Amino acid sequence: MVLKTLTSVCLVALTLTATAGPSAAQPLTTHPRIWIRQQDLPRLRSWATSANPIYQDGLRALAVDFKARMDNGSLIAGDHGTNYGYTQYPVEWFAQVFAFMSLVENDPAVRADYANRAHTLLMYIMNKAVLGQTPGDGDFRGRVFATDMRSLFYGDAFPTTVDWIYQTLTPTDKATIRAVFQRWITENLTATTTGLDHPEPVWVLNSTALLGDIKREFPGKPVLILSMHS
Repeated sequence: MVLKTLTSVCLVALTLTATAGPSAAQPLTTHPRIWIRQQDLPRLRSWATSANPIYQDGLRALAVDFKARMDNGSLIAGDHGTNYGYTQYPVEWFAQVFAFMSLVENDPAVRADYANRAHTLLMYIMNKAVLGQTPGDGDFRGRVFATDMRSLFYGDAFPTTVDWIYQTLTPTDKATIRAVFQRWITENLTATTTGLDHPEPVWVLNSTALLGDIKREFPGKPVLILSMHS
């Protein structure tokens, strides 16, 4: 139910903020820039009021509940960083919600608190993941953490959180995140279940050489799509 609530809220927010882009959009150099841009913030904050039930009884209520779970320790205690099995409240999901709230809340002090919470949770995972992959499943370092079901459902939380709280990240934080993201990207590039899941040669782009083994176009396509999503 909680997941359904957040999903509905996010879909509404994304639908309301969607705008037609220019025919030749230029890359942004500012933050935020994933899903939300700096120029979107005044409009989003104008909706983040008690008069808006989607915000007041939906997103804000969820964020307040998440704060309580973070403060009483149940969040960290309940998430062992596994890919398999059921984790009701994944840490990265909380970080994403807090990061979003750090953009849309109207009170600067409240925004700063949400940003700090998102930063704490993000780096809790990153500082574990940067230690490298482990053969087991846990501690956010499992062999398929970045390529299997958990990343399919919650993987978008990592880049969005980094983008939305970018101003809180230190040079050390950024170096850690970069190392983790680079490892995860490489793992996704070569992720395999059937043995025919990804194009080869690896890192070759826009080349007919990728068509050399036609069998790769079919058996592993669903898994490849999952890895691309992750």
